This record gives sequence, structure tokens and C-alpha cells, in this order.
Amino acid sequence: MHVGAFCAPEANQMITRAPGVVKLFGEHAVVHGRTAVAAAVSVFATVELEPNGGDELSIWLEDFGGKAISMDQRALKAAYEKYASRKSIDEYISEMSAYDKLFLPYITIAARLHSAFGASPLGNKIRISSSIPMQKGLASSAACSTAFTIAILSNSGTSLPDDSVIDVARDGERVVHKNDNAGRIDVPTSFYGGLVKVSSSEITPIKAKNSIKLMLIDTGPKKSTAETVGNVTRLYTSNRAYAESLFDQIDECSQKGIEALLNSDTKTAGMYMYTNQKLLEKLGVSSDSIETAVRISKDTGMLGAKLSGGGGGGIAVAIPGDGQASAAFYDRLKEAGFSIIEANIYHAESHY
Repeated sequence: MHVGAFCAPEANQMITRAPGVVKLFGEHAVVHGRTAVAAAVSVFATVELEPNGGDELSIWLEDFGGKAISMDQRALKAAYEKYASRKSIDEYISEMSAYDKLFLPYITIAARLHSAFGASPLGNKIRISSSIPMQKGLASSAACSTAFTIAILSNSGTSLPDDSVIDVARDGERVVHKNDNAGRIDVPTSFYGGLVKVSSSEITPIKAKNSIKLMLIDTGPKKSTAETVGNVTRLYTSNRAYAESLFDQIDECSQKGIEALLNSDTKTAGMYMYTNQKLLEKLGVSSDSIETAVRISKDTGMLGAKLSGGGGGGIAVAIPGDGQASAAFYDRLKEAGFSIIEANIYHAESHY
């Protein structure tokens, strides 16, 4: 099986990585039946699995001061029973209140793999860390859940269909975001790598010819996705015809953008990114900081730039001309107080 997430056995240890995710086209409109395009990017969540010499599962969170928890078979079974019989995610989280919420996504995944699929994580220490900035719209939690799921499956020698692996990893996102629909785009994109085309009914990995360089601009704190989605809902309710027109125009950006990316035509793809950004501004999901970053990007020669994901702050993504960003681009963004991560669309093809 070829996947974007990468698992490499090493001496007495297994290391799994899964990439972060950006949205290049179509966010918000995809909720209303249009097309979106997501891309895996070369920043990673990492999971290290090694035997712990016992019969328990130990989970360590390296990015939270090395917090750790241990669970035995009985605890995993009880967690799965609560999750499988839940009436709602909130009910499940409430019933698991004895556990630190930071661990709950991983407990849920491990419990389901152990009890429903016979992929036991017991007898191992699993360390989770991430170089993906958190709460910025780069799918850090989705990448962590994906890498964690694949590490357990690989270590146990259990092979599942892609859809099943993705659904289990999405359990982590369901818990993190308290939403049964969470992770629908981010987890498959992190799992497959590369470009992913998303519609209301299916998610399709796309094979592109090369790895395009991207500049990820951290514009600062972001509003919650619930807040920006609420802005779109209010517009849709008050002026449905206008909102539908914006969704149609965004869909055109997605369709033309995919075609350009498949032909390695970054100039045309970038043009549609700028157009998509203007339409997202009209939907009410942008922010002053994002618009500043996009304006600087355009002024300093970026081929395209736009917000990524829910909007309201967080990450903006830009494509540099000829794969190189100018000194003015870096200088002006830093003057505005923004930080920059250089990345590529991540097309790794590795077995788990």
C-alpha cells in the first residue's frame, strides 16, 4: 500500500511520520456541494513506537512536557465499549473525564484498533511529537492521529483497507473537535499525501507531476472554524442567491486550479488562488492579518496566495515565482510580525 504517511522500522523501534495539510482551493464552498483541493505539506507529526517490557500501552506527549499515561487491556476494552455505545461525542468525553483530554484521541484510536481489529498496542511505549504548528489550520492533530494509527497497525502486522485506516484515524479528530464529521478532508490528505480532490460525496487522491514549493505564512491567532462557518451560514441565510454565486465561482477556481497543478502551471494555479481569496473575503471568512499577508505576497512577486482552511487568521499559503521567494517577501512579512515556514507539496510513496 502506498501512502503519504511514512513508517520506517529501525532497531527495536518503529518511526511513523504523517504530513500536515493545507487547503489550496475551495474551503467553505465544499460544504455546499462544490469541489475543494487539499495538499499534504512537508511538515510532520512523528510517532516513535518501541517495546516497554510490560503488558501495558504507554503514551508519551513530547510537545506537552513529556506527559505520559499507561493503560492495560481492561482499560482499553472499557474505553472502546464506551465509545462504541456512545449516544454522542460529548457523552463519550464526559464518561472518559478521568483521563487528561490530551490523551483521549489516542486512547480512542488504540482502544478501537485493539478491540475491533485485533491490532494490539499493548507492550509498547508510543511517543508522539509534531513539528506542525498547532491551532493554525495545518491539521496537526489529524497528522498525529494518522501517524499513531499507522504505527500501531504496522507494529502489529495488521493490514486494513484504506477506508478503515482513515476512519480509525478520524476517531481522534472526532474527539478533538467534538464532531462526528471531523477529519473528513485532513486525515485522508495526510494519509495519502500529495494532492486530494474533495467533493461532497468522495475524496480522490491526485497524482501530480512534481512537488511544488509553498510558503506557509503564520498570520497569528485564528478564529474558531465554528465562528467562520457561522459567518457563511448567516450570509447564505440572508442572501442565498449571492452565496450560491460565490460558491460557483470558488468551484471554478478549484477546477481550474487542479488542472493547472496537474500541468505544473504554477502561474495559472497562483492566479486562481488570488481569485479564490477575494471570494473568501466576500464570504466573510478572511481577516485583516490574512489580507495583509496576501497583499505583501502579491506585491513581492508571489504567483498566488490565500488563506488555508477555516480562515479568520492562522495560516496563509503562497506559491513563489520560479520556486524562489524574494528577500522583500521575507523582510516585509517579518516587519508585519509574521513567521514563515518553507515547505513542499509532499508526494512520498511509502509502505506501511
